[in-house]
Amino acid sequence: MFSRILNGLLAICLLSFLWSCSIDETFDPDDHATLSLKVSGSLGAYDNIFLEFSEVHLKVIDDESDPKCWRKISSFKSGIYDLNELVSGREADLLNSASVPSGQVFSIKLVLGENNYVIHDGERIELFTNSVQLEDLNMRLDKNFNRGRDYIMQVDFNANESIFEGPLDGQLILQPEVSFSIE
Repeated sequence: MFSRILNGLLAICLLSFLWSCSIDETFDPDDHATLSLKVSGSLGAYDNIFLEFSEVHLKVIDDESDPKCWRKISSFKSGIYDLNELVSGREADLLNSASVPSGQVFSIKLVLGENNYVIHDGERIELFTNSVQLEDLNMRLDKNFNRGRDYIMQVDFNANESIFEGPLDGQLILQPEVSFSIE
């Protein structure tokens, strides 16, 4: 009987802990700024360069040990985008005036999915990357987002510096090189 009660209490404690560590936490809608996130590319050595953008997160606490340091932005437009199409002033709008918490933002992280590849002479070649890079295209900001203000972040992928030939024949490695600005 005692072990059943103890197991029940442990389960409740575990669920409470997991619920409190959510990175998709809500925030006060009256205390927010808006953020638009635009991505552009550059012409690379391939016919097409497709990258899958799956999530965006804001780092609002500069302490990785705090489970609430990252906040996922739910209105993110995930999808697969061709960097060769995002040139000459064309860009992908991944966030369009999304509500974000006001206050200090230390970093913005773009999370890449697994569907990253190039087309070269009509052939699809997968881009290999390590799992850290798929989960951690982290851009350090250290910027205060003021309540009621609109921010636009421009992220530019340098295709020629992001794709390398690997040690195996025909292998290509994705190591994203980006520059960014925020206004």
